[in-house]
Amino acid sequence: MNCKRVINYFFAVILCCLTFTTLPTNVVDKNSDLIEIIKSHIHFTLDMIESLKTIRNSAAASDKTVGLMGQWGDSNTNTAIFIEAWYNTPLNHTAYTGFNYWPILSWMGGGRTSMPNEGFKNSPYNGSGWGTNSIINMAQEAIDAQKPSWVHLNIGTNDAAGLNAINAATYEVRLRSILDITIENGVIPTLSTIICRESAIPQKPYRRFDRTIEFNNVIKKLSSEYKIPYIDLAGLFTDLYPDGGWNTILLRDDIHYSYAQPKTGGNNGAAIRKEADLRMNGYELWNVLVAELALRLKEQVFR
Repeated sequence: MNCKRVINYFFAVILCCLTFTTLPTNVVDKNSDLIEIIKSHIHFTLDMIESLKTIRNSAAASDKTVGLMGQWGDSNTNTAIFIEAWYNTPLNHTAYTGFNYWPILSWMGGGRTSMPNEGFKNSPYNGSGWGTNSIINMAQEAIDAQKPSWVHLNIGTNDAAGLNAINAATYEVRLRSILDITIENGVIPTLSTIICRESAIPQKPYRRFDRTIEFNNVIKKLSSEYKIPYIDLAGLFTDLYPDGGWNTILLRDDIHYSYAQPKTGGNNGAAIRKEADLRMNGYELWNVLVAELALRLKEQVFR
């Protein structure tokens, strides 16, 4: 009898522990649908795979570091909030998304400390105020120095700015030049649509938001023509907030994405980021898009 009581007590204690250590409903439960929505904004079609493999297997690609991502862009790219913060805090982003992206971030180049491959931050190949001409001028140097196997390019909001704005035709010419340079060097280019607030810098003769829509049409056109993937960041933002709330929720100013510190809760203060956080965090949405794109490249092109 005593033995039976001990056994029953033992199982009661186990059950109690399981009950009180269960984490509150979090992103693993709530965000599965959101993650699928995010994935649906990655445009990576079957007909692209052979085209990308051709670049990957070209003679020019022989000296490139498999997986290493080149970060080319403007001030949105030139920040540790983009990808680097995820690599440095793997538990946070795992709790946030319900998936451990650390291995793919490592494959992409996270943790590299020897110049010029300093993880994902402090790269000399993106900068505040940069436009397409900036990328053209440094692309060959970046490829020679870093030897990435693929690059992610988010560029154009500064090209759309006010009196100095270029038109869509000029943007297309410049973007083609960037794509040609990367492909000729055996590097796979990937693109991202761009976005800014609807009210951003409405200087004559151009309105910045309208021009970015035109640029995004160019991005989609060249993605189809060159058979290279793109992530529709702009489409994701507007689809999540069709009422226009993305203007202030997913952007913290006219052109820079929002970023929120993780909420804490659960056991031992573990970071448990709620679904609302991910839906309200522009940079983290972009990070998920890029990490998921990298997973597809690794599995379908570089395997």
